[in-house]
Formats: sequence, C-alpha cells, structure tokens
Amino acid sequence: MSKKVKKAVATTTIKDRVSTEVVVKSLEKNAAPLIRKLADFKIKSNDDYSKAVELTKDLKNIAKEANDQLKTITDPLKKASDAARDIFRPFLNKVSGIEQAIKIAMLDWQSKLIEKKGALAEKFESGEIKKASTYLKKEAELDHKEGVRMIWTAVEINAKKTPREYLIPDETKIKAALKEGKKVEGWEWKQVPNIAI
Repeated sequence: MSKKVKKAVATTTIKDRVSTEVVVKSLEKNAAPLIRKLADFKIKSNDDYSKAVELTKDLKNIAKEANDQLKTITDPLKKASDAARDIFRPFLNKVSGIEQAIKIAMLDWQSKLIEKKGALAEKFESGEIKKASTYLKKEAELDHKEGVRMIWTAVEINAKKTPREYLIPDETKIKAALKEGKKVEGWEWKQVPNIAI
C-alpha cells in the first residue's frame, strides 16, 4: 500500500472516529438528565410509576437512536465481512473436505497398523516368531505415529446395553458421565487415535 493510500485511509479512519465520538457525546448529553433522574428515582405513587414509565421510554428512544447510529457503522462492515466470507468459503470448504478425507485415510491406516501389531504379537506368543529381537524390529516397523495423538472418547461396544437415559444416544452426555468415572452400559472411556496436524 502506497504512503498516499495509507495516509488517506488513516485520515478517513480518524474523521470517522471523530464524527462517531461527536454523535456519542451528543447522545450522552441528551441522555444525562434522564439517567440522573432514573438513577435516584423512587416510586411512591401511581403518578411516580407513570413518570418512571415515561422517563424510561424517553431513555430507550435515545438508546434506539444510538443503536441506529451504530448500525450505520457496523452494517456496512458486516456486509463487507459477509461478502468476503462468501468469496473465501468455496476455497476453505475445499481445503476442509480434503483435510477430512486424508485424516480418515490416515486413521484407517493407523487401524490397519494396529491390526498388524495384534497379529504380530499373536505370532510371537504362539512361537511362530522365536526371537524377541525379530519381534521388536517388526513391531518398530509398524509403529508409525507421526501426526497422531491419543484422545479420550466414548466408544460404543454394545448399543443394546445403553441405558434408557442415553438412548438418543447423547454422546456428549455419555462422554461427560464416563469422564466423571460413571459406568454407562454399552460404552467405555478409552483412548483412540486422532490426527493432530
């Protein structure tokens, strides 16, 4: 951005700020007597009550004017912000979709590695793999956890055993109960891999 453009933007911003502050000061000046009256107002009769209603309506009208003035500033910003989001949304959605797809593929690969580790452990326990060094070497080859972190989550084991209160099932409620150490039939609290990139 050139110096001239920066100066013009700064000047416009300062002018806008000054004119906004002038409007606010004017609204505050108009509201001050009403605020003073209402701050110490005591209702001792029906007339007092009616006066309180009248003063409050007047104060609310000044607040409405303040909100209307505020909207002259924020509505264009909101429209510009919404327009910018609309422009960026297709790209961001595409990136998000690709990210989700690759994370699913990575989690699937992690599941396959876990299955292979289980099969390897069975072979070692059954004696098919005789040397511990061979077992450890093969296990190390299957241990690929780059970008993986373990998180706690509720995993369904047997949905038929889920208590009636969780039948929706409300996983948030189930997670909260399990996290507190409560037992929820058909569910358990355990760590599962989640891609953390």
